[in-house]
Amino acid sequence: MVKGTKKRSPTTETGWSIQAQKTWDRMGQIVQDLVGTAEASEDKQAANKGDVQTAWSSRDFKKARRDLKLTVAELAKILNSNSRTVRLWEQEAEDTYDRSPRPPNPIACRVLQWMLDGYRPPEWPEKLWHEEREKRTTRKMTER
Repeated sequence: MVKGTKKRSPTTETGWSIQAQKTWDRMGQIVQDLVGTAEASEDKQAANKGDVQTAWSSRDFKKARRDLKLTVAELAKILNSNSRTVRLWEQEAEDTYDRSPRPPNPIACRVLQWMLDGYRPPEWPEKLWHEEREKRTTRKMTER
């Protein structure tokens, strides 16, 4: 390798890096799972209207992640993405010095919205499963 040149990462047939292709494939799987869940649910019409906002600001994206009590690493694992990419989606324009801001991925925004609405993917952190179970049992006991 010539000194000063950067080694390129391996790519797929589409020309994407392998990590980018895996991320895209994983997001597609999540969307397919959610579409199947939405079609089976009673509020099928609401899911098909497209009334869910898909393009969020960096601030909205970060707020949604915090509302779900997910760390950057946990969200990156759910989306099969890189923690650095998630951090870039959350950065405001004035926070980026060496690169231009990257708006949050619309598919990732849609997945976050579905998680806010109650969907839990298989990669959901175990600690949060326990917290939600405790809240449900406490709520049922106080209703009695």
